Amino acid sequence: MSLINISRQITIYGGTILFIFGLIGNFLNIVIFTSVRTYRQNSCVLYFLNSSIFNFIYISINLSTRILSIGFGIDPTRTSLIWCKIRSFCIPTFAQIIVYSTCLATISQFILTSRNARIRQLATTKSTYKIIFILNLFWILHGILPLIFFQITSDTKICTYITAGYAIYAQIYLLALNNCIPVFTMLVFTYLTYKNLHQTTFLVEHGIDRQLVRMVFVQVALSLVSLSPYGIMSAYSVAITSTVKDKNRILIENFMWAILSLWTYIFYAVN
Repeated sequence: MSLINISRQITIYGGTILFIFGLIGNFLNIVIFTSVRTYRQNSCVLYFLNSSIFNFIYISINLSTRILSIGFGIDPTRTSLIWCKIRSFCIPTFAQIIVYSTCLATISQFILTSRNARIRQLATTKSTYKIIFILNLFWILHGILPLIFFQITSDTKICTYITAGYAIYAQIYLLALNNCIPVFTMLVFTYLTYKNLHQTTFLVEHGIDRQLVRMVFVQVALSLVSLSPYGIMSAYSVAITSTVKDKNRILIENFMWAILSLWTYIFYAVN
């Protein structure tokens, strides 16, 4: 069986499993986080709620179309410029909102577990809503860039960016904004939160939810497992930009991109 057929089968079966459980899991998250009043007053939960909402949208639009295009060869982005631009907007915009909501959840958990009362006062419900609004607005505005630069190429009929300047920015964006910065932030604040939690009596005295702490730690571990390989592949791609490749190497790299792109959906679906 060729690498193309292997990636196609993995996308169909693996993608379908992630799609079903991702929609169910994120829907249940949204229901639970919105139905319990005490959760709506917790800054960490609000960040999780924001990420769950966009997880649901991200999986619905991006993973479903990925399964159709790679698994069944049905790709509307090759024929519809509107859909080409919409999908190019949705992928980076929703992905960054989700990833940075998780970053903010780790920062929030650090603040909530601090023994300094002044630091804990920073994580108020009002300030959390403002931060979420600014976060979502920033990445939505950032999404205007692919709306402008993505086109359907006339020769290959592929939906991609055709501007050299944006191509350079896209590589930097994939490596830094999408991987290095959020992963580093999660690791740092997870470590700081862990240091705050060395006294169990402090958790009881201040009513800190152990379950939320575990949720944050699991999310960070999940991001490392699912997003880091794609970041490594992005760094590799930048490093060999000027390298001349034969057909076999191109085939192998395309196979790796297909698998690792699908692998990232674990982060958006498994929670």
